[in-house]
Amino acid sequence: MDHLYQPKEAIHDVVLSSDNYNVECLYQGHSFYSRSKAICLALHLTFIKYCPTRSRITASSLRRAIWMFFSFCSEYNLRNPAGLWITQITDLSAEVYKQFEGYLLQNDERLEYAARLKAALKSVSSLTEAIPDLLLPFATRTTTQARVPFSDETEQMLADAFTSSIDKLYEKIEFRNLVNDAVAYTYEEIIEEMTLTRKSIFQWIQHLLDNEIKLDWRALHLKLSKSTDPELQNIATLSNWRDVIFQAYEDRGDEYVFQNPRNPFHRGNTSNFEPDPVRAVKTIIDSGYPFEMTLEEIGTKYAVAALFSMDRCEDALQLIMYRLRNPYTPPGMAVPLKWEHLLEMYYPTMQDMSCLVQFIMLQTNWNKEAVLAVDPDNFEHALTGAMNEKHVMIQTEKNRSQGIGKPYYAPKEIVAVSTTSDMYSARNLVSLAVKLSEPLAGRDFDYVRHGMTSSDYNPAFLCMRFYPDWVNKGGRHTSSSNEKAFQQGNKQFLKQYPVYDEFGERLTGGKDLTWRLRPTWVKRRKEMTGSSHGLLAMFLGHASTVTTDIHYDNSALAQQERYDRLESELEAVIKLMRAGKFEGMLGVPPQEATTQLPLKIFHIPGMEKPLWGCANQYKPTWLGAARHVEPGKRCYVISQCTFCSQCIIFEDSLPYLIERRIHVVEIIDDQPTTASDYSSNHELELAKIESIFERWDDEQAIREASRYQRRKTPLLPRDLNFLQVILEEEDRQNEE
Repeated sequence: MDHLYQPKEAIHDVVLSSDNYNVECLYQGHSFYSRSKAICLALHLTFIKYCPTRSRITASSLRRAIWMFFSFCSEYNLRNPAGLWITQITDLSAEVYKQFEGYLLQNDERLEYAARLKAALKSVSSLTEAIPDLLLPFATRTTTQARVPFSDETEQMLADAFTSSIDKLYEKIEFRNLVNDAVAYTYEEIIEEMTLTRKSIFQWIQHLLDNEIKLDWRALHLKLSKSTDPELQNIATLSNWRDVIFQAYEDRGDEYVFQNPRNPFHRGNTSNFEPDPVRAVKTIIDSGYPFEMTLEEIGTKYAVAALFSMDRCEDALQLIMYRLRNPYTPPGMAVPLKWEHLLEMYYPTMQDMSCLVQFIMLQTNWNKEAVLAVDPDNFEHALTGAMNEKHVMIQTEKNRSQGIGKPYYAPKEIVAVSTTSDMYSARNLVSLAVKLSEPLAGRDFDYVRHGMTSSDYNPAFLCMRFYPDWVNKGGRHTSSSNEKAFQQGNKQFLKQYPVYDEFGERLTGGKDLTWRLRPTWVKRRKEMTGSSHGLLAMFLGHASTVTTDIHYDNSALAQQERYDRLESELEAVIKLMRAGKFEGMLGVPPQEATTQLPLKIFHIPGMEKPLWGCANQYKPTWLGAARHVEPGKRCYVISQCTFCSQCIIFEDSLPYLIERRIHVVEIIDDQPTTASDYSSNHELELAKIESIFERWDDEQAIREASRYQRRKTPLLPRDLNFLQVILEEEDRQNEE
C-alpha cells in the first residue's frame, strides 16, 4: 500500500487536519505577521487549535481568512491613529469585523472568509482561555445555490435508472454462481482452437468435400507444412503428398468425423477460438488474476499491449487476452466482448457502488457520509422484526453536521425503516453491496488516497478501478469511500442511463445529482405523510428545524409554501386583534379543549415488562415539545419522557431506567472534556434518573430490577428516538 500524493517540504509551521493532510501556516509569510504581535499569536493559536478537528478544505479556508485579515489590518492601521490600531484580539470589535467584510467585498474575495474566522474564534474560545468569547455580529453570507428537489418526472427517470442498474447487479451474483460451477480453459484446449491442428485441417477438408467446393491444393500444402502435427508436417515434404494426405483422411478416426463441418479458417486461425464468458472468467480466477500477482507482473507479463503474437503466450490466461485483442460478440451480448468486460462481469465496478450508495440515499434520507459509514456486520438494528418480521430498521452513524458545538468524536446514531420483501429496499441494497464486495474483501489496497487509511475504506462498498489505471494510477481496487471513485462511478452511471432535470438538461455527474437527493426525499415525505418540520428534522438528524425547512428545500415551491404559512399565521393574529383577544407582544391564540386521553402505557414489542406510562400524550411539557409535536397530535418522543411531567414511572420501568443510565454514562464518558455543551442534556438526564432511584422507597425492587436488566440486556437502544417509529406504528395498527 502506498500513497500517490507526496507533500512538499514546508517552510512555515504545519498543522495536521482531520483527514491527515499537512496544512502549512502560509500566513506566517505575510508582511504583517510577527511573533511579537499579540493579534498574530492569537490567530495562530486559533488556527492550530481549530484545524486538527477540521478537514483540509476548512483549514485552507481559515488560512486564507487569516491572510486576508492580516492584509486588512495593515491597511486599517495605516489610515488610523496608533490608539485605534488592531494589536490584540480584543481589538476585533463588531465595527472592525464589519469593515473586514467590506474589505473582502472590495477585493473580490469570498465573504465566507469572515464567517470562517468568526466560527473559528468562537470554537477555540471554548477550548482555551487565551481566546476570549468575542461578541461579533452575524456574518454576511454570500448567496448560495438553492437546494432544489427533483421534479416528479426526473425522480421517476432516476428511479427507473436505479432499478435497471440494480437488476444487472443481481444478475452479476447469478453469474458468479455459474462461474463457480464452470471448468476453466486449459492452454492445450485453446491452442487446439487457435492453431493448424489435425482436427482443424480434416474438418476443413470435410467441409469442402461435403459442400462440393473445389479444393485449393496450394492452400492445403501450406496448412500441412505449418501444422502443429508432426505427421502432417512430414507428409508435406513428400513428392506424392496428395495421395498420402487423402489416404490419411480416409483412414481418420471417429473423433475427426464431424456431423456439421464448418470452415475453421474463414476468419483466421485465432478467431476460431470464441471464449465462453463464464469459462473465461473461471480461467481468470483460477489463474490468480489479478490479486495473487504483483502489479509489476500484471504490467509486464499480462499486459495486453505486450501480447501482440501468439508465440508470446505461455498460459491459457495470456491466450484469452491475446484473443480478445480482436473483440467478438458472444451470443446474448449486445456489444463486443473485451478483456475489461470479463472483469466487470464478476467484480463490482465504481459505477455499481455509486448507484447503490445513491439509491440508498434516496430511500433513507441519509447523506453520503452516513451511507458510507454503514457497518456491514451490524447494519440491522437490535429492534428489527419487533413489530413486523418483514419490517427492519437499519442503522448507521453521522459524524458531521450534527449541530453547532457538537464534536466529531461522538458520532450520532441514525436509523431508517426498510423491508426485507422488496428487492430494491435499502436493507436489501446494503446486503447486495456486501455480497458484491465479497471477492474483494480482505485484500490489501495497492494505493490509499492521501489523508485516509485502509480502515477508512468501507468494506461494504468495495469496487474495481479501471483496468488501464491499475499499475500507474491507483491500484486494482478501492472503495466508494474514496471520493474520486464515487464521483467517477457517478459519471459512468449517468453516461449509461440518461436522466434529465426539469429544464431538460442532462445530468452528468455527482454535482448534478447527489446534493439533490435529500431535498427530494423531504418533498416526497411531505407529500405522502404531511410530516411536520420538527419530525422531518429528527429523521434527518438536524439540530434545528430551520436547517430542514430552508436549507434542504429552497425551491420556488418551497418558498411559496413558507409564504403561505406566514400568511396563515398573520391572519390568525389579525383575527385575535379584531376579537380583542390579543395579549402581550405576540397574542395568545384561544385554547381549544383538548381531548383527555386515558393513561397510555408504552410497551416495546417482544419485551415482557412495559416501559413506562404517559398521563396525557396531548400535553407534553418537555422543553421544545411545541416545536416537535404538532398541536392536537400525540407525543411519542420517548427520549424526552424523563424531562416531562406527564411521565409515570412504574416498578416494571426500573430495569429500563437502569439500562438507560448505563447508556447515558457511556455516552458522557465518550465525550471529550471540552464537549460540555454537547453532553449537558445527557448529564441532566443522568441526574433525573439518579433522582428517581434515590427517591424510590423499595430497595429490594431496585435490586430485582438490576438482576432482570443483566439477564435480559439489551432492553433499549442507545438512541431512544428509534422507539418512536415502533410505538407510532403500533398505535396506528390498533386504531385500524
